[in-house]
Amino acid sequence: MFQKKNEYLECIDWKKSNYLKVSSSDDYTYVKSKNEVECRKISNYRFINNLKNKNFYYNNTNEDVKIYPTFLGIEKYKRETNVYYLNLTKEKNDIILDNNEIYFLIQNEVSKIEKINITSRNYSNSAVVILGTNLEINEISYRELVPKKKNILIQNLNLTGCINIYDLNFKINKINIKNASCEDGLNIVRSNGTIEKILIDSTISDGVDFDFSDIKIKNIDVKNSGGDCIDLSFGQYEFKDINVKNCIDKGISVGEMSLFNTINLSMTNNNTGLAIKDSSIATVENIVKNYNNNTCISMYNKKPEFKSGKLFYIKIQDSCINKTLLDNNSKLIKKIN
Repeated sequence: MFQKKNEYLECIDWKKSNYLKVSSSDDYTYVKSKNEVECRKISNYRFINNLKNKNFYYNNTNEDVKIYPTFLGIEKYKRETNVYYLNLTKEKNDIILDNNEIYFLIQNEVSKIEKINITSRNYSNSAVVILGTNLEINEISYRELVPKKKNILIQNLNLTGCINIYDLNFKINKINIKNASCEDGLNIVRSNGTIEKILIDSTISDGVDFDFSDIKIKNIDVKNSGGDCIDLSFGQYEFKDINVKNCIDKGISVGEMSLFNTINLSMTNNNTGLAIKDSSIATVENIVKNYNNNTCISMYNKKPEFKSGKLFYIKIQDSCINKTLLDNNSKLIKKIN
């Protein structure tokens, strides 16, 4: 990938392709390949997601650099941000977030942790990042004592979550978030694991955002989100019981080639209850509650590089079917027991 001022290029590196020239200046980096078709302009959204997917970014020294979203922008904003690295302990880990702080919580030598307790006070513009390999956590708790405006500084660093988990194989018993001013209350990227229970109440934007991951969750309850309650992309996600309530945008958004499965789904007072888009496939056994959603199910193609979605279901009430929006290529298919 290459960046030219506010434009982004994505190049396919075929096995026998060579770049003929890379020219650089203070303002831009430009690549020319043997076949010009190999490069195309992409959106800022795709550029960031490619970085999350561990693709290569070419800087102005023409070197391959693996860039994690965690570290993007920290150098640029280092005068505004205090960065701390803490080794997690086996028992209780108490983290107090003040103004403009990022805590990297490192697994180190422990494999089991009783609790990570995070309290954000004042107007903090802060977040935590959990890093490791294989980790078992009994409980993660996050709360903001004072309702805040949007966490702009963290967004500038491309940290989207107040709690961020990257590149981790995990087993977590419970995650509890109360008030979150980041783009996501919980952001999990390139990780695999199981979670018994998630409770999230009052986020300024999305409740949870999972990217490039394989995650199984027994019970999740997300309410009062200023965006989507649950946002899923580029992964495989399996749930048993889902409850989403008072989501300004979508209760559940399934996109970017995701596979989504749930047994019981309850949706209350959302703009859209369930959205399936961009080559994603969803299986819902039972929509147990559909109350006061402007649209129950919406299926469509948003980004041109993808196709429409599919939904397989066993039981959906007529009240939901009557409030379903499908584009011409989406498919709603009833499964036979």
